Amino acid sequence: MARSSSPEYSVSPVRESTDSRCGLRCPRKKQSIRAEAIKPDRFAMLESWIAMQPYDVQRIENWVGDFCSSDAIRPFPPAVREHSPAVLVRFLVAACEERGIEPGDVEESDLKAALLGPVAKLNLPSPVKSKVPALCGALLGHLESEGRLSGGRMLGAYVRALNEAFEEAASGKIKPIVRPGSRLNRNDPCPCGSGKKYKKCCMNE
Repeated sequence: MARSSSPEYSVSPVRESTDSRCGLRCPRKKQSIRAEAIKPDRFAMLESWIAMQPYDVQRIENWVGDFCSSDAIRPFPPAVREHSPAVLVRFLVAACEERGIEPGDVEESDLKAALLGPVAKLNLPSPVKSKVPALCGALLGHLESEGRLSGGRMLGAYVRALNEAFEEAASGKIKPIVRPGSRLNRNDPCPCGSGKKYKKCCMNE
């Protein structure tokens, strides 16, 4: 007697687990994965971390190393040259982390945020700290001469122009807010304390 032909089915093995309630073996249920919401600030940090891959940091270290061994750094005092590798690597890494970009794509806003933020907070001797904007500017100009950063000389000039703002940020002092006072009327008592009216005392001085 001929067997009736039936379609063949490929059955994939099912992983089984023991149900603790009844002791029977049953197919393992898939666990549901709940996606947790990522806070915006953590998401930004994650994007920055993904963008700054180790090879980017290594590239920055190589660029800084080339600058520190070149003639472009010779005008700076020995104390500045001693701290320059750490300062300049922090400067470029912070600039890249500002928008999660590569070192060759930095712009004025990135460099300003890096200089007045992380770099200004570095614990450096005062003679070294006063030369940091000029040092960073020299690095940017050197990178353009090496074909690594387009517009590096202009960016360097911009960073050097931030010297006063850098000194203020590095000092840690908060700039006082000056609010304009009320206008002195000509008939008001003179602020010098003479007792006379302002118009008859110091108004015309």
